[in-house]
Amino acid sequence: MSHCTGYKMIKKTLITLVVFILFWVGSIYFYQDRMIYFPRSYSSSSKWFERVDKVRYRANGVYQTSFIYPRGMVDEPEQIWWLFGGNGSTALDWLSILERGSFSGCQAFVLVDYPGYGLCQGKPDPEAIFSSVEQLHRALSERWEFSPDEVSKRSGAMGHSLGAAIALNTAARFEMPEVVAVSPFTSMDEMAKRKVGVLYHLLKHQYDNREAVGRLMKRENPAKITIFHGNRDSLIPISMGRELAELAGEANASFRVAEGCGHNDILHSVQKDLLTFLYRD
Repeated sequence: MSHCTGYKMIKKTLITLVVFILFWVGSIYFYQDRMIYFPRSYSSSSKWFERVDKVRYRANGVYQTSFIYPRGMVDEPEQIWWLFGGNGSTALDWLSILERGSFSGCQAFVLVDYPGYGLCQGKPDPEAIFSSVEQLHRALSERWEFSPDEVSKRSGAMGHSLGAAIALNTAARFEMPEVVAVSPFTSMDEMAKRKVGVLYHLLKHQYDNREAVGRLMKRENPAKITIFHGNRDSLIPISMGRELAELAGEANASFRVAEGCGHNDILHSVQKDLLTFLYRD
């Protein structure tokens, strides 16, 4: 083999390698939303629609639809729980838990779908999600004829995984008094670093739960935070949930280890504990 031929082969190999790296980096940057969000829609014949009222509103120029359980609630709710699912869940998935509780008539449950999920138009990203939540808060204020502050005062937020991040940030944004976070991560940056190493710098979808917990604690009346985390969670390590609880401090946070639980089975395993929060008088 001549030196010229060898040089051409090396050059060709290097070019191929560079093209592959650029393609990989470009895919991570431009298609990262497909690695974070897994939107699902509903069947038009879903049995769950019979059990809820729809709340339809606009955010980011498109229509969003969330739900209130139970259907046909007339009385003004004394407690309002906002429920946020994981990145592969829909709002109505919460009904499999809620229907196991004993309804006293004073609670209302707001089941939130993200843009692109369920019946919602648009695409999910932090800005779109939080804008949708803000408009939903306004819609509920009008629906119940409460002031926005009164809606917040009566509200608590509960979420799983990505939904835990939405719950923590929603509680911080609207100064809600209580949050239940199931399998929360510390930040999306750190989650990305676990998956793609140094390329986490390309992340566009920022969720910072440390910052949200910090805001919840800086208030005159700090929020009460309860964190559940499975000790067999291979997706979001239990150390992340424990760190958030330690950041909030023992006086304000409770950390509960779900023994033998992973990431996807924890809601089923701790549902009795969750129901004690949701149906508390």
